[in-house]
Parts: sequence; structure tokens; C-alpha cells
Amino acid sequence: MKSSGGEEAVKAIDMDLVKELVKEYMGVYINSTQLLERASEVVDSDTREALYYGIGGTPGFLIWDRERSYGIVFAGFRPPDAFLEVLRFMQG
Repeated sequence: MKSSGGEEAVKAIDMDLVKELVKEYMGVYINSTQLLERASEVVDSDTREALYYGIGGTPGFLIWDRERSYGIVFAGFRPPDAFLEVLRFMQG
């Protein structure tokens, strides 16, 4: 998948880095190729979904009303008041 600038929007996951981070923060060494492949699939899927909604970086937020099947995307930083304004609008 390409971004509007032509550069690769979805990048491969560095599994060695994932192993190091899990070991550092969770105290568990992952030695399962299947687990790492599944984690890669989840991250890739979430990345594609974010790009679909126009979120190409962090932070990115999607506020969704399931009953009405619509929502609003915030790509980039927004102050807390912006979220409150959207939530009030969606309630009303």
C-alpha cells in the first residue's frame, strides 16, 4: 500500500525488536514463530484500517456511533475539548 507521497505506508515489522520489547516490558521471551506471525498480522490489519480512515500516523482516533453507523476521524493531535465537542454533537 502506498501513501499519497509515494513512500511505503505499511512497513514490515522487526520481529527481533518485538521480542526485545516483550522481554523488557513483560519479562517473557517469545520463541514462537506462530505467535510472532499472528502479532504481525494484527498490526498489519490495524495499520491498513487506520490508513483506510485517513490515519497515517499517531495519534489517530476514530469516534464511532454504532447505532447510527457513522463517526469522525481525528488524525493528529487534538485538545481534549475537541473530543468533548464531538461527543456532545453525536449525543444530540
